[in-house]
Amino acid sequence: MKILWFSRGYGWGHSVRDFEIIKKLECQSPEIAKAIDLYSNDDGFNAFNKMNIKCQHIDYSEDDSPSKKISKLVEKINKIKPKYIISDEEMLVPVIAKGFNIHCDLISNWIPFSGAYIKDAFHSADTIYLTEYPDFMKIYSLEYKEKIKYTGPIFKEIFTQPNIKQYEQNIIRILISLGGRSDSNAITENISIIENIIEISKSFENVNFIIHIINESIAQIKPIESQKKLQILYSPFIDNIALESKNNDFVITSGGLNSLWEFISSSAYILALPRSDNPMETYYSMTMKNRGLLDYTFIKSTDFKSKINEYIQSCKSNEMNEKKIKLFIEQQKIKYPSLTGSSFIASCITNTANSIFNND
Repeated sequence: MKILWFSRGYGWGHSVRDFEIIKKLECQSPEIAKAIDLYSNDDGFNAFNKMNIKCQHIDYSEDDSPSKKISKLVEKINKIKPKYIISDEEMLVPVIAKGFNIHCDLISNWIPFSGAYIKDAFHSADTIYLTEYPDFMKIYSLEYKEKIKYTGPIFKEIFTQPNIKQYEQNIIRILISLGGRSDSNAITENISIIENIIEISKSFENVNFIIHIINESIAQIKPIESQKKLQILYSPFIDNIALESKNNDFVITSGGLNSLWEFISSSAYILALPRSDNPMETYYSMTMKNRGLLDYTFIKSTDFKSKINEYIQSCKSNEMNEKKIKLFIEQQKIKYPSLTGSSFIASCITNTANSIFNND
């Protein structure tokens, strides 16, 4: 019996949460985990390789036409002949799977206005796993109520991890995480962010800016490393992002949901910068702000510099912030005790797989 798992390769977020789910499956249901054939493209394929998870490459990019993607996806389904398909936001997959009469579950944190194929994908999927708490996505509730399962966020809690090293106390350090996307839009915006940070850095004597990059766009940004107050961090190991934030006074990050939760779990003070080509990131950042967990602005906003200045002037202890964030997460666990993230979804996948295979 085969399970075919497609993980969208747009940035690192999908691969990181799929990594967590698959690791839980390996512990809970080793035989189910062994039945998985995992495929991803672009950033996702590279991320799985960095995390030492066996993944095969599916040969298309985010910019390719739907017809090319459909052709490649159908080719894999015909080759593997799975009884069960899991798709992490590869939105064409549930529609294709329905045509093959194959059970397909969708893992997502998308919002209704955010993609051309989302309604078809949600209509076609047998189960939709939404990787957040119910208050995050009330807009889904009515139309897809019967097939939605909220899982709670999927991230690796690192409250107990020690600091990597101590920095000088008289220096304020700002970690700038630019995410895992390597497409041309992301690279262009990354360069714009860095240019703004260079300009802003001139106004602060005791502030060091650390720019964290986890993809190949490092090659285009490397020349500015000579700037005195800027340090380029390249780390292919995913845990280092959130761990490194514990050594900094606050974090500026793009608004991907996985990145936000990773930094929140590290008790970081966060200023989110949603990308201009991604309305979902604005929604994620706005929701997290309403929860009292971060603030956000836009790179082209007139208040970008003032927001950074505000953070620098009012840096508080990570201990206080950690208590606030821990309290929020504990409150969610009390309110939604069954929503345990990767453990919950791994159990659901196990039950579905066993049911399909036993009835085969």
